[in-house]
Amino acid sequence: MPKLTCTQLQLSPVFYASILGLAEYSSAQQFPPPASYDTVLKSPINPSITIAYKKPEPGTCTTAFSTQKQYSGYVNIPPFTLAPYQQAYQINTFFWFFEARSNSDTAPLTIWLNGGPGSSSMIGLFQEMGPCEIVQLEDGSYGTQPNLWGWDRSSNLLFIDQPTQVGFSYDQPVNVSQELVSGLVVEPPMSVPKELPSWSLLNATLASGRMNHVENSTIIAARSVWHFLQGFLSAFPQYNPGQRPNQTTIEPAGINLFAESYGGQYGPVFADFFEDQNDRRRAGLISANSTLEIKLDSLGIINGLVDIAIQTPAMASFVYNNTYGLQGMSQTQYLNILSDFRKPDGCLERASKCHARVTAGNCEGELFDQETINLCALASDSCWRVQSVALQLSDKNPYDIRAKSPSSFPSYAHVEYLNQANVLRSIGAKVNFTDSTDMVNAVFHQTGDDVRGTQIKKLVDLLARGVRVALIYGDADIICNWVGGEAASLAVAHESPYSSAFPAAGYADIVTNDSYVGGHVRQSGNLSFSRIFDAGHMVPSYQAETAFVVFSRIISGDDIGMGRGVDLSTFSTQGPAESLHKNNVPPQPENTCWIRAIDETCSEYEKTQIRRGMGVVEHGKWFPQAPDRALSRADAFNTKAGGLENIVREDRPTTTSRIAWTGVFTAIRTPTPTSGASRVMFRRQPKHRRQLSPGPAPFGLTRIGTAVSNAKNGLIGGIAAVGGLLLL
Repeated sequence: MPKLTCTQLQLSPVFYASILGLAEYSSAQQFPPPASYDTVLKSPINPSITIAYKKPEPGTCTTAFSTQKQYSGYVNIPPFTLAPYQQAYQINTFFWFFEARSNSDTAPLTIWLNGGPGSSSMIGLFQEMGPCEIVQLEDGSYGTQPNLWGWDRSSNLLFIDQPTQVGFSYDQPVNVSQELVSGLVVEPPMSVPKELPSWSLLNATLASGRMNHVENSTIIAARSVWHFLQGFLSAFPQYNPGQRPNQTTIEPAGINLFAESYGGQYGPVFADFFEDQNDRRRAGLISANSTLEIKLDSLGIINGLVDIAIQTPAMASFVYNNTYGLQGMSQTQYLNILSDFRKPDGCLERASKCHARVTAGNCEGELFDQETINLCALASDSCWRVQSVALQLSDKNPYDIRAKSPSSFPSYAHVEYLNQANVLRSIGAKVNFTDSTDMVNAVFHQTGDDVRGTQIKKLVDLLARGVRVALIYGDADIICNWVGGEAASLAVAHESPYSSAFPAAGYADIVTNDSYVGGHVRQSGNLSFSRIFDAGHMVPSYQAETAFVVFSRIISGDDIGMGRGVDLSTFSTQGPAESLHKNNVPPQPENTCWIRAIDETCSEYEKTQIRRGMGVVEHGKWFPQAPDRALSRADAFNTKAGGLENIVREDRPTTTSRIAWTGVFTAIRTPTPTSGASRVMFRRQPKHRRQLSPGPAPFGLTRIGTAVSNAKNGLIGGIAAVGGLLLL
C-alpha cells in the first residue's frame, strides 16, 4: 500500500448539483435588495480577512431590552486560506451577534451551530434558543417578540451559518428561479408559466451550488470557523472574553460552543482544532502576533451524533423499548437489526475499518486519499441502512417518537420571515435564506465524514484540557436518541479520568423552577449527561425553560441539577444508577401545510391538491380554500408582539412568582417530580432529499445541472428508504 499523507486531495470536482440540494430546501422569496453595511474593515490581525457588518433595524429580532446591541453581516475569507486543503473559492460566512441582557461587557460568549450538515443556525436563533421568536400578527404578517427563555439571559450569543453555502453564507451569488411544487431550480430566472399558480414560482439569489465550493468534511469546516473567529473577535474586541474592560493584556478568548445534532461531529472536532491551534501558537508554528488564542470553556452537544457505531444500535433499542411505551417493532425485528449491524462486512465492521484507517499515522481523521474516502462512504451507507429499518418500523417522526408525519412543529414561519425584503435589507444579507442545503449534506457523505469516528477521543482530550463537556438529549427524539447519547457519554468517561467516577455518579433531578423537574442529569467533574423530559430533537423548541437552565448552569460550572455553585473537581451527582422516568404521550397537534416545506409539512392529500394547482396560499401557508380570517391556534403563535402576558402562554409552566427577564433559577429544594413539560409540543418533520431524475422538466421548465451519480438519498446521504433526513 502506498504511503498515505493526512492532507491529500480532498475537494470534489465541479458539479452544479447543488440544484439537488436547493431543489429540496431553497426558500427564496424575491431577489434580496442591495446590501449595505455600517462598517467594512480589514481584520486588525489578518488584513486578508474582511468583516462587513451593520446594526439590524429595531424589531428585526426584538430583544428583551432595547439597549441590547446586535450586529449581522459577513466575514470574508479569501481563496487558499484553508491550506493545505484546496479552497479555490471565496468564503463569505454570515453571522448574527446579540449582546447579553445584562453586563454584556463581562458576559461570556457562546457560539451556536446547527448541524445537518447543511442546516442554518438561523434555525436555532428563531426556532429554539435565540433572543427573539417569530409571531404572526393580527393581519397575518410576521413580526418578532422577545423570547423569554432566550439564552441571551446569560450570555452574549453568536450564530454562524457554516459551512459555505449554508443559510445566508455563500461563495458567489447566482440569480435563479425555483418552482415550489416540483422543487426545480432554474437559471436564469424566469416568469411564472401561465399553467402554474402565481404563488408557485419564486425568484432568488443563492450561492453558486458548486460542490467544490464548500468545505466537505468536519475537519476542514473547523479550519474555516477558526479563521472566521479570528476575523470576528479582532473586529469586536469588546466581546472577546480575553479582552475585558480596564484590562491591559489580551488573555485567551474563553468561549462556549453549543452545537446540535450533526453538531455532535462539529463540536468535538472544532473545539479540538481550536486547542491544537493554540498549541501551534505557543510552539511558534503559527504567528502569535497575527492570531488570537481561542480557548474553550464549555462544549455542549444537544441530541448529537457523536459516534455512529455506538448510536446506530441505540436507534433500534429506542424504537423497540422506550419510556413512552411506544413499541415500534417486535423482539424478532429488533434482534434482526442488531444482527445486521454486527454481521461481517456490515456497519460495525466497516466503521471500525474506516476509523482505523483515518487514525493511522496520527492523521486524526484528516486522511482523504480516494481509497479512504470510498471505504468510509461505504461504511456510512451501511450504518444508515441499518438505521433506516428501525425508522421505517417505528412509523413515527424520526425527530419525535410521539408524533406522526407530517408535522409542522416548530413553525416554519422563519423561512417566510427571513426572505422578506425588509428583513434581508435590515441584516445585510447578500443571498436569500436557505433553511437546509442538501448539496452540503451530499459532499460530506462523499467523504464518509460521519463515520470517521474521532469524536470520542477528541472529547476525552478536551476533558484533559479542563474543558466542560456536556451532552444534552431530549428523550422523545428517535434519530439521535438519549439512549445512544447516554452510551456515548459512558464511552467518553471510559477513556477519561472519569472512568470510575462518572458511571458511579447517580442520576439527579434537574430542578427547572420551584414547581417542576425538567429532567435527569449524571454529572461528575467536567463531564455531564442530561436527559430532558418530553423534548424532541431540538430540545429548546419543546422545553425552553429547562434548556436555558441547563445551558446557564453548564457555562457557569455549577451543579446542573440544582444550580448551586460547586467545586467540580470533587463534585458528582447522587441518585439512582438509571434514569427510569416514564413519559406520557400528548395528543397529536394540529398541522399547517407550509408552501416552502411541502414534503415536510403537507399531507399526501394536500400534496396532490398542490400538484394540481388547487388551493390558496396566504402568508406562506397552503389552504384548500380561503381561510377564515380568524387565526386558528395552529396558524398563529401570538396575535400581537410584546408584553410579558403575551409570552407566558397557556403552554408554559406557571410559577409562584412573576417571571423576570433576567436571572437563572437556583433550587433550594426538589419539587414533586413531574413530566417537567414547560411545553409538551412536537418537532419538525424529516427533510426529504429529492433526486432529479432524467427526463423533461415539469411545467415546461428548463432543467439545469445534473445530479451527482453517486449522491445517496437519505440521512447524511444514507437512508434512501426513508426519503432523506438531515441532522439539524
